[in-house]
Amino acid sequence: MPHIIIEYSADIEKSESAQKLMQTAHDVAMESGQFGEADIKVRTLRFDQALVGGKPDSFLHVTVQLLDGRTDDVKKALTMAMIDGYSRLNLKLGCLSANAQDTIRAVYSKTTLP
Repeated sequence: MPHIIIEYSADIEKSESAQKLMQTAHDVAMESGQFGEADIKVRTLRFDQALVGGKPDSFLHVTVQLLDGRTDDVKKALTMAMIDGYSRLNLKLGCLSANAQDTIRAVYSKTTLP
């Protein structure tokens, strides 16, 4: 953990690559001091069509899935850091947002495959 999912409108790729979007999230997560580098997993979901406020527009939303136990202040600092990191890319967006969600440690399962 964390699992970081970046949802974004396809038109963003005109100015930034998906790789840059993932690297930004990875860098912000590392700078937070909350995670070891090997624990950070980042992926993207591209959307070809999106409405923001009922109109076609660009968006980027970051979801950070964390094992439960962190305070709301820590989660808020992390989401604000994500907003700040993406703001520095100067993307033309109708909406930029981030959320941190708890994953229940007692039921989370993981394995390493050969």
